[in-house]
Amino acid sequence: MRLVKLFLPCAILLLAGSVLAGELSPKLELMLAEKQNDDPITVLVVMHERVDILALDQSLHDQRVDLADRHVTVIETLKAAARSAQADLTTSLEARRGTDVVSFTPHWLVNGVIVTGSEAAIREIAAREDVEIVEPNLVPEVIEPARRYEADSADRGIGITPGVVSIGARRVWDELGIRGEGALIGGLDTGVDGDHPAFADRWRGNHAPWQECWLDVVGSVSTFPNDQHFWSHGTHCMGTMCGVADDDTIGVAPAAEWIAANAIDQGAGGGFDIDIVTCFEWFADPDGDPQTMEDVPDVVQNSWGVHEGFGYPDCDSRWWDVIDGCEAAGPVVVFAAGNEGPGSQTLRSPGDRATTIYNMFTVGATNHTYPYNIASFSSRGPAGPNCGPEENRVKPEVSAPGVSIYSADNGGGYQYMDGTSMACPHVCGVVALMRSANPNLDVITIKQVLMDTSLDRGTPGEDNVYGHGFIDAYEAVFAVMGGFGTVEGTVTDRATGLPIPDAYIFVENSNQSTYSESDGSFSVFAPAGAQVISAAVFGYENFSQDVEVPEDGVANLLVRMTALPQATVSGTVFLPDGTPASEATIIVQDAPVATVIADPAGDYSVSLPAGSDYILNASAGSEGVLTVNVPFLADLELDLHLGSTLAEGYETGDLTGMDWIVGGYSDWYVQSSEVHTGDYAARSGVIPGSTFTQMQTYVDCGDGGDITFWHKTSSQANGDYLRFYIGNTQVGSWSGETEWTQSSFPTGSGTVSFRWRYQTDASGSAGQDCAWVDDIVFPGGGSTEPLIVAAPTIVAVEMATPGQIIAPGYLFNQGGGNLNWSLSESASWLNISPTSGVVAPGEYVALNFDFNAFGLPDGTHQATVTINSDDPANPTINVLARLVLGEGSVAVGDQTPAAFALLGAVPNPFNPMTTVRFSLPESRHAVLAVYDVRGQLVRTLVDGVSAAGVNEVRWDGLDHAGRAMASGTYFARLKSGDQIGVMPLTLVR
Repeated sequence: MRLVKLFLPCAILLLAGSVLAGELSPKLELMLAEKQNDDPITVLVVMHERVDILALDQSLHDQRVDLADRHVTVIETLKAAARSAQADLTTSLEARRGTDVVSFTPHWLVNGVIVTGSEAAIREIAAREDVEIVEPNLVPEVIEPARRYEADSADRGIGITPGVVSIGARRVWDELGIRGEGALIGGLDTGVDGDHPAFADRWRGNHAPWQECWLDVVGSVSTFPNDQHFWSHGTHCMGTMCGVADDDTIGVAPAAEWIAANAIDQGAGGGFDIDIVTCFEWFADPDGDPQTMEDVPDVVQNSWGVHEGFGYPDCDSRWWDVIDGCEAAGPVVVFAAGNEGPGSQTLRSPGDRATTIYNMFTVGATNHTYPYNIASFSSRGPAGPNCGPEENRVKPEVSAPGVSIYSADNGGGYQYMDGTSMACPHVCGVVALMRSANPNLDVITIKQVLMDTSLDRGTPGEDNVYGHGFIDAYEAVFAVMGGFGTVEGTVTDRATGLPIPDAYIFVENSNQSTYSESDGSFSVFAPAGAQVISAAVFGYENFSQDVEVPEDGVANLLVRMTALPQATVSGTVFLPDGTPASEATIIVQDAPVATVIADPAGDYSVSLPAGSDYILNASAGSEGVLTVNVPFLADLELDLHLGSTLAEGYETGDLTGMDWIVGGYSDWYVQSSEVHTGDYAARSGVIPGSTFTQMQTYVDCGDGGDITFWHKTSSQANGDYLRFYIGNTQVGSWSGETEWTQSSFPTGSGTVSFRWRYQTDASGSAGQDCAWVDDIVFPGGGSTEPLIVAAPTIVAVEMATPGQIIAPGYLFNQGGGNLNWSLSESASWLNISPTSGVVAPGEYVALNFDFNAFGLPDGTHQATVTINSDDPANPTINVLARLVLGEGSVAVGDQTPAAFALLGAVPNPFNPMTTVRFSLPESRHAVLAVYDVRGQLVRTLVDGVSAAGVNEVRWDGLDHAGRAMASGTYFARLKSGDQIGVMPLTLVR
């Protein structure tokens, strides 16, 4: 067990005045007077002698006590005081159990006992000298949203919600590297839909006992979080605090975990008041062990409150001790201000309390767009005369977005709500970010920072409308990142010294990270002391270095990254009919490289960092498509054979190529002014604001697969959207000014609905206010037969002296069915493994060609390897294996010299000119061209008949238009007949 010191001021901080008999609260007296029967009643008996929790809290704050030690001190102090003060009462109650006392439950957070008994028993208990007051168990209602409406399925894919962006949470994630990791959020509301995809995986009960992660006080005895509220109030609030799902980041702290209780909205017959006591006691120590802290939430959200209309007095104080005790134990308690604005002094209790400047912490509601005007419904201050000293009664404390807040709905859906109930969770999420950045912050410090860093709105200074202002998550988190310094530097290429943009810079074993700018510069926060700073970027070896980070200072770091060797895969793209695919596109899946466009002859070249496989997606619009896994281990010549597709390129000039259903305010149509490929593309219909236009079709997708299509938008960013649906589920959305982009989505089998919908809002328009779609490739088309491709077709090795070398070869299946194959070789000096197998569509198998030259004479030895397969078009193919042994030898039984080669470039790196040398075995046509790293043609240096032997040609670093090329890596590609060679060229300006 962890041993801690109890940090107690003198006299154990007990509140105890002169000893007088207790009393019934006025509300309880009224209820008893109106009582019509002899049924037992349930009350909260509050003891006279209690811990001065505010003084204890302040003392712990002043002593800067560690949060874990604070937790033990508070819990043990409160429990000890409760045991002492309640001993006589509980002994008496136990003796009367079964007569005029039905049941009783002691509580330590408030130092009170919940008692169910007869009226006579309750009056007798109230008259005891050790009792201060007896309160009734009232039943108020939840604060309903000021407005609520369902989110249309078209609203899916909202990205990061506007409220989350406006408070600066995205800056916290991107610039400070903090997303709520390690933080725990508590929701005291109507419950939570624990299965909602936006936060189901971050319920703490997934890895901890459910009893310390979900408290059901409404009697359903559930062991898994649920929300029975008909508007999913608690689910919506939890979404705003930590929700994140595909295309819907609705939460401020999307990496935080959560727990919840469901005391709110119990309806008639519930035990609201006493259940609130139970819930706060649970939140203060969910696992019942003061020695542990991982179960204790960093913040507790309270989007509820009461007022006179619920039978409560202004500044009702019944929960003050409960909340004070909970906060002293560690959690920050945040309340919604209420929806009774715009009149003054309309805050609900207990949020209207003002005994100090730190309790209670209430949140008003604003719009989520600048200048963040206050919502008309948001309750205003000041707090009432009985709530605290006049100098403390300015309310609320801060404001946050609470209008048109998009968040979670029960059943996995989404909805919009208005209310201070929606503003409160934004602040709770910021608290989670702060605790993630600095887990040892106490409650007073967090509240002070939130108020100090808010953006002042309304009347200068703190006011009764906005409080201290509109919350700023970035400034609040930045302000509490104590014990941090900054690491600054530049990321460069080790060989060239050129800057590397978009490198991912991160601090090992920390949440801090950033990306390098266009000039390679970066700045990242890091914990003070010895740290390991790492960098990663596509195409380079990972970088790590130890750095000593000064607190509140700057450490400089030069990140010099070593480029990985490149491998080039090149060849010709063929259409399903066997003709070259002019200007086919080749996209490297999941790699940050530009699309490669094949030349008019169908030739392509893709260069990528060597050492791994990449998936190439090749397409010729609606004429053919291929997805194939390709190894980039060394240079490889690989032809790509596109398969036939079920496709729509709109080349009929209208919408008759398929069965299209168009509608909405106006119909989609086919036009020729903006296309991806071919002569035509589809365009959304012309529509005004707050309307939509859509086109839809139903396709038999067979066994399922992926749908791919190209799209472009010219619209108001974050206002008007092109949305794509499979069935009734939105799977993609695009907005703003975008160029032609290809997207791909998985589909189910059988007949599937596909729908493209362009939708506008009422806030204006931009650009051409439309969207385009072209070159759709549906699943379900194409051949189900395999298609075998061998690469290379000649596997050759050279040995100066006898030895053994293993060289790779590959068999690709570019068809639509499994490829069964087997091979045979006829040479004693060659062994190949494996010799048979099955290759799935789009995959390959690596063949090991084992050349053994021991005992062979010098010369060139060749063998034909025969590969048999169930490819109906190519049941038998041949691969030539060639072994050249000795210096200057010629082939045995074959006088053809092996002299095709790119011999090199001198100088390399170069500036301003280099000489490229190549050789040919005979005089024949050759093409030597220069490509950039994206595979785009830069300059053709040779295109004609070249002489046998060695040839030379110069490149002056200019493109075909005479423009000087930038510093960087380029590739020379030599092609003659069926032979290809590739080598890198480095230009340094």
